[in-house]
Amino acid sequence: MNRRTPPLALALASLALLGNLGLTACSSEGIAEKATERALEKAAEGGADVDIDSEAGEVTIKTDQGTFSTSGKLPANFPAADLPLVDGEVLTAASSDAEGSRGWMVMLSTDLSTEAAAEQARQKLLDAGFATEGEDTGMSNSDAIFDVRQYVKDPYSVTFSAFGADDGASVNYLITVK
Repeated sequence: MNRRTPPLALALASLALLGNLGLTACSSEGIAEKATERALEKAAEGGADVDIDSEAGEVTIKTDQGTFSTSGKLPANFPAADLPLVDGEVLTAASSDAEGSRGWMVMLSTDLSTEAAAEQARQKLLDAGFATEGEDTGMSNSDAIFDVRQYVKDPYSVTFSAFGADDGASVNYLITVK
């Protein structure tokens, strides 16, 4: 089973996000959104249904390979009760439901140091009953910590990284359903 996000969805998401950034400067957002949606759908040769909502900061792309959506809040289908995250503000979150696999990407901003953010992420997963698979072969320095172990708890698999930011750290999660 291929668990990668479909290339078409990734390409369209990138284009939609770039287009969405420019929409906030437009006075006729509804017209600009529809034009961007149609242009992306045409670029996909009719193989995608694109919905951009600049007021909510959301982009959704549906293809025959699945659905990809992103916003500055946790997706409605994110299993927050099962997946504890670092205390902080959601910067971006995406969900993908493609070819029978499901997953989420979440980026949070926290005022914790890089080391403290990584430790909180690790400890919250362990406290929620996640077990680690593999040895920590990640890299770390004062600005970045890559914990490349998988944290698993049926049916989820989680990896995370923490990066230094101006006033704290950014923590990135990649969550897949096994």
